Amino acid sequence: MRIVYLNPAAGLGGAERCLLDMMAAVRETEPSSELLLVTSAAGPLIERAKRLGVQVILLPMPKALMKTGDRMLSKDTSRGRAILELGRRGVKAAWPTWRYARSLTRTLAELGADLVHSNGIKFHLLARLARLPRVPVVWHIHDFLGLRPLMARALLWASAHTRGGIAVSHAVQLDAQAVLRGLPVDVIYNGIDTDEFSPQQVPGAWLDHLAGFTEEGPETVRVGLVATFARWKGQEVFLKAAAQILRTQPLPRARFFIIGGPIYETRGSQFSADELRSVAAALNIEPHVGFIPFQNDPANIYRALDIVVHASTQPEPF
Repeated sequence: MRIVYLNPAAGLGGAERCLLDMMAAVRETEPSSELLLVTSAAGPLIERAKRLGVQVILLPMPKALMKTGDRMLSKDTSRGRAILELGRRGVKAAWPTWRYARSLTRTLAELGADLVHSNGIKFHLLARLARLPRVPVVWHIHDFLGLRPLMARALLWASAHTRGGIAVSHAVQLDAQAVLRGLPVDVIYNGIDTDEFSPQQVPGAWLDHLAGFTEEGPETVRVGLVATFARWKGQEVFLKAAAQILRTQPLPRARFFIIGGPIYETRGSQFSADELRSVAAALNIEPHVGFIPFQNDPANIYRALDIVVHASTQPEPF
């Protein structure tokens, strides 16, 4: 069997790590299968996939399509203004989207796919536009679609030609079944490598070095949030909590770390590092806050922190 995976980004966010685990599991359980990955951008996902013996095809996505998304429809944004902006971007992206769908159709035909496994919302929709009547398509669902009303309508339309869905949790399954009426959706939980994510001693001074701090003594308390810079991951909440702690319980040895970066290209969906630095400056906590870029291998980050904070402002799919 020839399985073609579709992924709209090539960073190493949660969806991409899940995809790598999925491909590794298929490689182990079905060694005769031929695995291919079509991705729309260059990045570390490509090298990781190649290490698994997966053939990678880079099919660059137009910038207008990469940057289009519905994440601007948040409670903090004027709905009318956001819809108008989405419409403007949608019109701009319409022709590039159609051309890309045609390129995807040709690519999948040349690859001779027996099964298409789509790992992101943009490719869920593009696979429908690609018109693959004889090739079963499966969606890997990593999001609460019900929180995205415009995209939910588009996905309901696209799901008519989809064989089934994989949800990363029971909650995501229930949400997807409510949105994608009639589409079979099963749960496959994300795997955790307990050899990689296991207790070990990593000195906190290593974090200080990554963040550009001068080294402190062993009594330093290091508190961190590890996440992409998606606006709902709660970096602002984390910084405001740090400011409150430093005001009410002064801890001169406390250091607060934000670890991550804006790894996706959808416009309006992520903080920039400069925005978060500005928040820290406005709260007068800059000397206590360290920023560490996105880490492809985060296990040692967790080991070096004394406290790991989860601050997401929307439900976490997994």
